[in-house]
Amino acid sequence: YMGEHSVSWRIYIVMETTELDARRERLVKRLEWIRGLKNSDSKLIQQYELLIGQLFECFKSTKMPNEEALVLLRSMSEELRQLERKLENADKITKTDVEAFLDKAKADRRFILTHFSEIDCSRAPQRVLEASLLEEINFDPLSMTHQDLVTLAHSALTQVSQSAGVAVGNELRSALFEVMKRYNVVAYHNFSHAFSVFQMLYMMHKKMNLGKFLQPFELLAGCVAALGHDLDHRGVNNAYHEKKRSTLALRYADKSILEQHHAATLVDILASPANDILVGQDAKRRRRFREDIVAAILATDMSKHFKMLERFTRRVSATMLVESGMDDFRTRESALLPTRELDRKVTPLYC
Repeated sequence: YMGEHSVSWRIYIVMETTELDARRERLVKRLEWIRGLKNSDSKLIQQYELLIGQLFECFKSTKMPNEEALVLLRSMSEELRQLERKLENADKITKTDVEAFLDKAKADRRFILTHFSEIDCSRAPQRVLEASLLEEINFDPLSMTHQDLVTLAHSALTQVSQSAGVAVGNELRSALFEVMKRYNVVAYHNFSHAFSVFQMLYMMHKKMNLGKFLQPFELLAGCVAALGHDLDHRGVNNAYHEKKRSTLALRYADKSILEQHHAATLVDILASPANDILVGQDAKRRRRFREDIVAAILATDMSKHFKMLERFTRRVSATMLVESGMDDFRTRESALLPTRELDRKVTPLYC
């Protein structure tokens, strides 16, 4: 009986896999056909090609159940049929049509990333991605897989680390993958959001020459803090934790509850020998690094943001920033990270 059951199960898996492959082929052919229509929008087609590719990466990793993959494929197929009818029956696609289609694409991406974020790809081959991609203000972290984001972060942090006199080894990549995995699948405060904050800080470093205001070692601490500033976020705010009297609220006495938890989680990750990105650094530098990343993350508590911003504005209103005597990293970095947190319109985030 067990043998027959095992055979039946294998046949069932093969049938589902065959159907998945067939549906993928039909989707690809439909995309190719739509691409040839006179009213076709190449950006829309490219976005769906990316989605289909991500879907099958998830499926091949065995992290996505077959039935869920089939449901998503059927949904995508219907969306493409609707787009196809619009293209055939109208002289042009309206802005509303495009927005509706993109909304569906974003929903599909959220579904895919729910599974893709679980994939342990630390041993997988890495694509060659240049850190220069992060210097564009319109960089979209949702256009890339989490593995690609880790690769980009590694490339950028390698440059920053070397400038700071910190040797780069396997510990950096290990730490980045651990950070990625410790982010939860929540609506906003997820790994894509954290990477967006990191990317904005890195872009400011390149475009605005933050080196005039931050020492290389301070910049490294700021970049690491940006990547880890929402670690293990559960999707609810400090007020919720206070009212629920959660474990975190009790642990941190209702003071910057989430921010203290994010900082502690990041420090814990970096404390592991496998993730020790400061190999070879002395105790003094290690202590300063830890103090700097904790200070930067605690500064993202929005209940304190406007007081910090007011203090920051007063210090620079009369003179240039470099002449204002700002020699304290904590004040400078405290102004950078929460400002990026507040201004969420700088780059589009749809996750």
